[in-house]
Amino acid sequence: WLSGWQSAAIIILLSGIIISVSLSGFKKAFLLATGIVLSFLLIKLDLTTEKIYWKPLNFITARDSPYSRIKLIKTDEQLSFYTNNVLAFNFPDLAAAEQAVHFAMLQKPEAKKVLLLGGGFNGSLEELLKYPEARVDYVELDPVLVNLAKNILKDKTSIFKTSRLSFITRDGRKFLQEQPPASYEVIISQLPEPVSLQLNRYYTVEFFSLVKSRLVEDGLFSFSVPASENYLSDERAEFLASLYFSLTQVFEEVCLLPGDSVFLLASSHALRDDFAYYQDQLRVLNLNTVYFRPEILAYRLTDLKKKYLEARIKEVRQAKLNYDQTPISYYFNIVLWSKQFKGWEKNLLVFMARHSRLYLFHLPLILIVSLLLYSLKTKSVSWPVGWPLFFLGFSTIMAEIGLLLSFQVHSGLVYGKISLLLSLFMLGLFLGSWQAKIYLPAGQLWPLVLCQAAMVIFLAVASLSYKIGSEYFYYGLF
Repeated sequence: WLSGWQSAAIIILLSGIIISVSLSGFKKAFLLATGIVLSFLLIKLDLTTEKIYWKPLNFITARDSPYSRIKLIKTDEQLSFYTNNVLAFNFPDLAAAEQAVHFAMLQKPEAKKVLLLGGGFNGSLEELLKYPEARVDYVELDPVLVNLAKNILKDKTSIFKTSRLSFITRDGRKFLQEQPPASYEVIISQLPEPVSLQLNRYYTVEFFSLVKSRLVEDGLFSFSVPASENYLSDERAEFLASLYFSLTQVFEEVCLLPGDSVFLLASSHALRDDFAYYQDQLRVLNLNTVYFRPEILAYRLTDLKKKYLEARIKEVRQAKLNYDQTPISYYFNIVLWSKQFKGWEKNLLVFMARHSRLYLFHLPLILIVSLLLYSLKTKSVSWPVGWPLFFLGFSTIMAEIGLLLSFQVHSGLVYGKISLLLSLFMLGLFLGSWQAKIYLPAGQLWPLVLCQAAMVIFLAVASLSYKIGSEYFYYGLF
């Protein structure tokens, strides 16, 4: 798979060759030489620019795949794997690995069938294999990431030599859909927080329902998201509440464990969250851990911290649930990200998050009507043509963005197909403009009104895209 720089180099070289066919002499030679030099420079700039971008960190390498651009960064003895500039995992990251595994597995230490979704190369797979009866299916979306991790880590870990571990390169959600009911006793998700719609698919009511159907009757599901151990802002509380209450829609028992990462455990049977239970389990099983130890857990699992976390989440008024087609947790994550900066965007996002949809849909409509009335009052000569063009263009842009987001929710992948979708969109614009120039009369208003009416019909059909569930239907819409 080619990077953006490499793709640009090939396009420039091919364009130079094609154009040079119509030239001769010095111009032809100059164009070909320029195309070759530029292509060579772009290819060399690929990794060079990455090294500059990541300074003062030590950039090792980058790989491209249909799913993401993977980058490997080294800091002292730690290796960090990034996908599309989002941290996938660190190696070694023993603290994160131990808590991700043992908070869940100590609830069911006898589990024989365990599924791990993402993040396993940080040391979690080694921790899971400390349970002698566990056979682990590890699902990772990107085979390029798996192969890179194997090549880099093969001499640093023994997980590639055991028969109790299966590597599966597949979209985790689609993999679960293909499994029969009651396939697993424990399912652990170590995917990043919902920073994109692709990742948000693993935090919705629909996904939680799928997980429950693939667990045995007393099975357990676990995941974590970044938080703060001693203080939660209102925005962070709303984000956690959207996940917590979405989980309670599906599972009878949901347990919250405080810390820099909040762990959510879910099951149809009773769960334990007290320090004494984990202390006893560690002693009985004689697990060799470094960070997941009684002296650390005693500080983390205090009643005061657990009650504060639960109270902050449950006091959120009218907590919103996270659905595939209503990705509110993704939105709250954007709000949290915006709080890092000082600007009006943060206040706008917070305002929209805390108010009903009435504002979101009626305010733009009120603004448009006001502009129309103003144009009529001032008797502007441009409004009969200008405003319909504006509305049609605005509707087209919004429909394109909405379909891209819906496509990502449906397929879980937009990175490798964005060029195809945008090319189809541009092809549609070309064909429509070409046919309009031939068949529609110029200088009249009714064709624009007809186009806007067609856009309304198109949006009504597009609203069925997720229910139809066909990738080719999306191609047709674009």
